[in-house]
Amino acid sequence: IDQVVKGQDVNWYKSEMNYHVIPPYNLAYSLLQTEIIDTLLKAPNTSIPEKLIRTLNCGVLALRGNLSLALDKSNTIRGVVDETVMQLVVVIAEWEKKIKQSQKDLSDLYAQVTSVQKQVAIAEQGVKDKQAGVNSANDAVRDAERAMEDAVNCQRRRRRRKRLFFNPSASIPIFSND
Repeated sequence: IDQVVKGQDVNWYKSEMNYHVIPPYNLAYSLLQTEIIDTLLKAPNTSIPEKLIRTLNCGVLALRGNLSLALDKSNTIRGVVDETVMQLVVVIAEWEKKIKQSQKDLSDLYAQVTSVQKQVAIAEQGVKDKQAGVNSANDAVRDAERAMEDAVNCQRRRRRRKRLFFNPSASIPIFSND
């Protein structure tokens, strides 16, 4: 059986036929030719003697035995082939089941990969949005710092101007009524 399963089925079949089936058939043919046909051809036409009947009977029994043996061996070989075919059908069915499961697993895995890719794209977009928000906040902080700096500078200039143009000692009127 192992040889049949391993792909050497044709060679195995030929070997089994050559070893178990053909020799009994050849022997049966030889017996038919020598023990029956030749004996009948050599027999006198007048009557069939008892010796001829015994010879024919022995030849027929040997022929029957060899044909029966060849048939039995042929049936055994056919049984092995049938059993091997059934085993191969089971093996093929198991492989088909494994293939279907693998295809399902691949499909599920593809769906998971697609889902993860979508989640990654959403996360990347979220990161980009957050980065844009951070950039916008940084711009707003810089703008506020500039505005604050401008306000501070403006305040300083006002104070300077005030000090320059508004002198408290000079604010007393110079006119006198004297």
